[in-house]
Amino acid sequence: MELSKQWLAIVASVFLLTGFSTAGKAFNDKAMVEISSGEFTRGCTRKYKEYECLPEALPVKKVFVSQFKIDKYPVTYRRYNELGLTH
Repeated sequence: MELSKQWLAIVASVFLLTGFSTAGKAFNDKAMVEISSGEFTRGCTRKYKEYECLPEALPVKKVFVSQFKIDKYPVTYRRYNELGLTH
């Protein structure tokens, strides 16, 4: 699978995980997944004619991303407060 599609699939799944239930269960909200390094295409390709590309999405270019980790699940209030971040 091309890296950009793999990266998009992983990021989309991270943001779409809303159907899980943690009621009465121990839940590891510190779980992370590792994203491989690689190149992807960034920017607006005007693939869909009904949408305008924002100026900051142009020009389309290849970008190299180093390996990184991202939370597997949406951040919980408990985890957010544990990190000492402010609203």
